Amino acid sequence: MTHSEIFEIFDANNQLIGQAPRDQVHAEGLFHRSVHVLLFNSQNEILLQRRAANKDICPNLWDLSAAEHLKPGETTHQAALRGLEEELGIPQDAAPTLTLTRAFRLQRLDDPALGIRDYEFVETYTTTWDGPLIMDTVEIADMSFWSKEKLQTTMQKEPGLFTPWFQNEMAFLFT
Repeated sequence: MTHSEIFEIFDANNQLIGQAPRDQVHAEGLFHRSVHVLLFNSQNEILLQRRAANKDICPNLWDLSAAEHLKPGETTHQAALRGLEEELGIPQDAAPTLTLTRAFRLQRLDDPALGIRDYEFVETYTTTWDGPLIMDTVEIADMSFWSKEKLQTTMQKEPGLFTPWFQNEMAFLFT
């Protein structure tokens, strides 16, 4: 992730209108696209990653298995496969089948203290994987599989340990 990344930007109806640098997109609240991946093992535990301390948004919080902003011209499926490879070391040519579980919807995160207005059209994929994982230590501080019970208990007791977008996915997943 670099702050000079270029994102496609969209209107409020998720229609492409141009491109802008990442910093501008997040400073001005321009609509852009991202993808979430929830990876489960065969015991139905979900892989969580703890964001690195150097992340500009929600450092050190537990988060989705993988997440990516889309590169210009990239589909969410392509970005999901890229995220699995870059963040978790799962080669794209050996990646598990991804199932689209939530179509595009708008998620907003406003953090005035950081000057961030993150307005994303997001799609979510789920998959199952029991193979090896290689953590991207630049992006990720830790990762582990969590049971549904452990996750729900921890989220009830300490919701501040998790990113807002992860909490949104869990509210959808556990309803």
